[in-house]
Amino acid sequence: MSTDGPAWPAPVGVGAAEAAALAAPRPARRGGWVRHAALVGALAVAGVPLGLLWQALAPDVPLRMTAAGPALTSPQPEQFAAADAWFTMLGAGLGGAAAVAAWVLLRRYRGVGQLGALVLGAVAAGVVAWWVGRQIGLADYRALLDSAAGTRLAKPADLRATQVYRLGGVLPLVRGDVLAPALCAATAYTLLAGWSRFTTLRRHEEDALAWARPAWPVLAGVPGADGGAQAEGGVQADGGAQAAGGGGPGAGAGPVSSAGDGWSTGPGAAAPPGSGPAAPPPG
Repeated sequence: MSTDGPAWPAPVGVGAAEAAALAAPRPARRGGWVRHAALVGALAVAGVPLGLLWQALAPDVPLRMTAAGPALTSPQPEQFAAADAWFTMLGAGLGGAAAVAAWVLLRRYRGVGQLGALVLGAVAAGVVAWWVGRQIGLADYRALLDSAAGTRLAKPADLRATQVYRLGGVLPLVRGDVLAPALCAATAYTLLAGWSRFTTLRRHEEDALAWARPAWPVLAGVPGADGGAQAEGGVQADGGAQAAGGGGPGAGAGPVSSAGDGWSTGPGAAAPPGSGPAAPPPG
């Protein structure tokens, strides 16, 4: 009868399993760029209602026509600062909401690519909102510039802390309040990623890695399978003498020696099989 244990298959290395799980084809990688492009487009379209809302809340600047042209009715009007403040707050709200929505609704596509698409779309949303908002009422304002001196008119809200230009006449660059949605979106998304409990930010990949890790078999009754024999405490290691520092019955009662046949002798030691009181001599 064979004494060999059960034939367990060789466990796959954890590194190889994780690499195989990550290399497996997934819809998130095949359709990631499509989702990112859709996110940029959705945010750019969201700039239209943002611009309408900003123009509805931001106050117009009161002016009075003079012989030299329109002039301010007060030396330090607050309407300019109010227009910038309203745009910054509304843009920050849009950026934060977009980051949370992308994190929750597009959880399979989380990562650097989604963050880049979110920032790019938020920049587009800010520029679109500024352009749409400043167009409302601008034609009527320009028509009143030919009015007689003394006529009062209102200039539509505009952003003063904003600059849009082309670097070298080719690359468009923006500065100022129009970047508020992108700044808030990047901040919110980074915080969500920093507090995520998934190292890859995507739960389905973590589940795949968990299934790929092998379960090591534990053989009952095999020395070392459950932590090995105790080094201390009086446990017999190989049927021989007790380990150092034993605490079993008879420990410390006298010396323990080996009789050469695998059995211990001494006070408190168990007698070998077949031993007993000596037979009396024949009468």
